[in-house]
Amino acid sequence: MQLTWNTLILFFYLFKSINRVCSHFEAPSEKQTVFLISFDGFRWDYLDKTSTPNFDFIIKTGVKAKYVINTFITKTFPNHYSIVTGLYEESHGIVGNIMYDPIFHSWFYVNNTETRWWKARPIWFTNEKAEKGRKSAVVFWPGSAVKGQMPSKFLKYDSNVPLRKRIDFLVESLKGDDPPNFLALYFEEPDKSGHRYGPDSLEVKRKIREVDNGTGYLLDQLRASELLDKV
Repeated sequence: MQLTWNTLILFFYLFKSINRVCSHFEAPSEKQTVFLISFDGFRWDYLDKTSTPNFDFIIKTGVKAKYVINTFITKTFPNHYSIVTGLYEESHGIVGNIMYDPIFHSWFYVNNTETRWWKARPIWFTNEKAEKGRKSAVVFWPGSAVKGQMPSKFLKYDSNVPLRKRIDFLVESLKGDDPPNFLALYFEEPDKSGHRYGPDSLEVKRKIREVDNGTGYLLDQLRASELLDKV
């Protein structure tokens, strides 16, 4: 799971009245829920390689960054932990997907959840400590299964779980009596296919459409549950 290209990160705040907020810069009247999604290895030009109506909808109704500069080293775990901690890799400690620590005399691999390797507090932990009653739900984000800083709801990484099931887990958590106000979702495509077949391959185009369809599925589930305006 190397991050050789910029990861597409979708931060979307869909307010009940976007025009009102944009026109008058008023804060929403109720607390909002933030949903962070990463489709690993989503290169900058992938939006132009095939039809992506659901990404287009988010761009049209929200915001699209002009560019993203990833941290170095450009691997999945270092970059993803920078995203949720706001720190460079030399500060949060995860400098590779696989690395050797001469002080620990030990190797780190991607399935390692020992606290000693993870030197920073991720946003899901900070969110829950910031105010009583706040909850976080995370699916497969690197670092979410680390002892001592787990979110209230999470799933331990399993690449065999399809994207829709990952989405279902998070949407269902929003329907409960004590819903989270921060959610994060990681999906290993199209990075996996990009490494195997190359960024200009038909296989990658299929994965781009797959993650766009998954995003559409998420939007449909939120609409059906009358949650879209609250996320």
